[in-house]
Amino acid sequence: MKYRVLLSGCNVLVGRPLRQEHGLGGDVVLGFATTRIVTAADRDEACKAAIESALAELRDLMANEASNPPKFVVEEIEELSDADDRRPPKGFTFFKEK
Repeated sequence: MKYRVLLSGCNVLVGRPLRQEHGLGGDVVLGFATTRIVTAADRDEACKAAIESALAELRDLMANEASNPPKFVVEEIEELSDADDRRPPKGFTFFKEK
């Protein structure tokens, strides 16, 4: 089955190269939202696959220690028809945490 999964999250510590590239000083912690389209056996597996996909894309951007990973929340999940040919989206909408 195909699923569209809307994730939100927090606690992404921006890595030094990205901070320097964008002129950001000090530690910057971001929240985010992202949508993933995944193929999975059921809703639980779809949630796991969406989180794994987002985390893989975040790894190059973040400087989190293993003991302080980003947090994920599944905001919405929708089962799609197998004929739905939407391309899996990538990318994030980031916002600065307070």
